[in-house]
Amino acid sequence: MPRFSLVVPTLRRADTLEHALATLVAQPEQDVEIVVQNNGDDPGTRALVERIGDSRLKHFSTDEVVSMSENWELALANASGELITFIGDDDGLLPDACRIGGDVFAHDPEAELLSWEPFLYLWPTYWDEQRRNRLQARVSFDFEIRPEPSRPLLEQFYAFRTHYSKLPMLYNSFVRRSLVQRVRRRYGKYFFGSLPDVSSGIVDVAFTETFLKSNRPLSVAGLSGNSFGQRLSRSTARASPQEIERDFPALRSEPDTNVERLIAGEMAVLEREVLRDQKPVTLEERRLAWAMAAAINESPSRYHETRSTILALMERFDIPPDELIIPARLDHPPAPADGMHPVGPREALFVVDGALVGLETVADAVGLASQIVPGAALARRVTGTEIVPRVSETPLSFARNGDGQRALVSGWSEGEPWGTWSVERECVLRVRLPGGDRPVRLGLRYRTLPPRKGGARIVEWAHEQRELDEHGELILEVSGVEGAAEIRLVNLERESPYELGASDDTRPLGIGVEQIRVLQ
Repeated sequence: MPRFSLVVPTLRRADTLEHALATLVAQPEQDVEIVVQNNGDDPGTRALVERIGDSRLKHFSTDEVVSMSENWELALANASGELITFIGDDDGLLPDACRIGGDVFAHDPEAELLSWEPFLYLWPTYWDEQRRNRLQARVSFDFEIRPEPSRPLLEQFYAFRTHYSKLPMLYNSFVRRSLVQRVRRRYGKYFFGSLPDVSSGIVDVAFTETFLKSNRPLSVAGLSGNSFGQRLSRSTARASPQEIERDFPALRSEPDTNVERLIAGEMAVLEREVLRDQKPVTLEERRLAWAMAAAINESPSRYHETRSTILALMERFDIPPDELIIPARLDHPPAPADGMHPVGPREALFVVDGALVGLETVADAVGLASQIVPGAALARRVTGTEIVPRVSETPLSFARNGDGQRALVSGWSEGEPWGTWSVERECVLRVRLPGGDRPVRLGLRYRTLPPRKGGARIVEWAHEQRELDEHGELILEVSGVEGAAEIRLVNLERESPYELGASDDTRPLGIGVEQIRVLQ
């Protein structure tokens, strides 16, 4: 049995597959098998595998084209390694991915999952001309691997409060064979529904208590003209009904191929078929409207269609207009400008124009990415996990990568270098208080948009006692609370930088929390 199975399900895409495979055969480890699952026995794919000629390559095929989930299940059945990951046929694996994965699992033999968030490469064939041939790489210069609790992530996902890309899917994880076998023994399969990447992430958190998370990517996710997820949701160059029926048979009667709605459908399938008897969780259907609003400008050509669906959901669930604000339409999907953008004390987002540095394929992007990330020897393992962080006299920071990020329960955006904005009418903080019977005075430093003296936008707290000091720090006295204290803020007035003419950011922002501390 090889230690690693690097699995590539593919459908008639030898043009991008060639470069995806180049990143796999570049893995220096020999204890590796590379499984190519050729859906429909495409001659070009078969010829490519033969031409590469690497002894670690294994080619499997079906006589006819089968659904995506069936092809993935066959690919998984043909993988014999102890540690398994799937790579899309326009994605790539960093050269030290197997080395890092092997070291992590050797250090923690009980671990069954190592996950990461990939860099993003938009191929020259990507549909949005303004973003083509771009590498987006968020680099943390402190390489950490830490345990993450599965249950809170599952609950946040089913409440539409976190993106599916945060799940430990086979597309962004090494999964130990023991986990796969446990699922298959129970259900006779590992993949459910029509979107196997999403379903694998749900299954993985449902069957684990914790998983390991690397803040340094081990792969690059590619989006090309072949990427079917993109073609599902665009009005131009859209997948045909025949293609949808062939690859996603469960979606054949779905009139709306909005990605957020399709993912919600997958969530319902897993709730019904897996979670009810494994790790029960409730799908908060009402929250789908927020997820669709947040992503509405990802497909500007379908803006009005998506807006109509959101309005229908708001009517169905009695969501008032001041509770959910639909962003204004943009001409192009929001995207960071080229260059380096600091996003934290030791973290930066690099957006590289491939035309300026000679990028043409995902293999080129992988080569560049490998030069700007910390090396494998710099990995630091963080033991233990604080699901709810403790607040003390030392300020708890809400900046990206700050310890206070774990206190942001709901209603918040991604962290920024200074802190985190709220993006919903109601947002919740949860912190652990110091022990003892004495009342605790908490100080919350925050900002508003536009800046307003005295923080007038904070109109409600879970506790009645509140005051502002001369520096604008909100002070809350809490007494008689043991363990975790929950702080709820309600924002009646929100505006976006776009509405203020400051930028293209269409998010309705309310309160920006910077830090919280115990006051003497």
